[in-house]
Amino acid sequence: MGRNGIPASIGWHIDYSQSAASIVANPQGVGGLDGLVPFYRAWPQALREHTWDYVAIQSYFGPSGLLEVAGIQTLIDAARSNPANAGTRILLYSTWLWNDGLSTQPSYATLWDKSHRTLSQAAEPNARFFRRMLRRLRIENPSVAIGVIPVGEVFATVDALLRRQPVEESDRTLRSSWDFYQDQIHLGKQGCYIAHLTTLVTILNRHPDGIGLDPAVASSVSEELKAVVHPVIWTVVVRSNRAYETDRE
Repeated sequence: MGRNGIPASIGWHIDYSQSAASIVANPQGVGGLDGLVPFYRAWPQALREHTWDYVAIQSYFGPSGLLEVAGIQTLIDAARSNPANAGTRILLYSTWLWNDGLSTQPSYATLWDKSHRTLSQAAEPNARFFRRMLRRLRIENPSVAIGVIPVGEVFATVDALLRRQPVEESDRTLRSSWDFYQDQIHLGKQGCYIAHLTTLVTILNRHPDGIGLDPAVASSVSEELKAVVHPVIWTVVVRSNRAYETDRE
């Protein structure tokens, strides 16, 4: 029984820093958390031979958006090939931006909302790319429930709030969402808290205040930061997934 009163079994197929297209082309390429993989094996067996309530897929950088959509479609088809997964919900993990040299000038929200004209362009983490990819997958899969874990959108919304009113944490002052990072790619404890909670809120459809977290996680950020990010997470998750329901009507 999970901490939130829901039985949970989590299977992993981890091939980090790879696009969906690359993962599809190299199903045996597993990196990290290897001890959890043998039971489920590589993704073709994991998706086709097991029953899933949710399958979360995180897009990455590199190929064109069209190749990324095709890779994700292959993963969806694999899961749906098992009749027991007829009700499986697909969740696209809309990730955070890279904290590269560009982040020293524009706000997080400015880069998040940068132009992305077509899916024939390279895949990159920003709002317009994820929206285009999500819309294409929903159109091509009208009978599949496809939602979004909107971590990048949450970061962009919180960024504007922190720029107006910084938050003091025990280890740093948070003046923008760039302060959630520990290096160019990886998040520090505050960023991990937000990403983790956004995922749980999306899956459980429950306000952050009502979700039970491991005490070590719950105590990793200040109450002041929770007061800022909890309403944002709930609003963004509801808005992002309500838009999906509207698209399908």
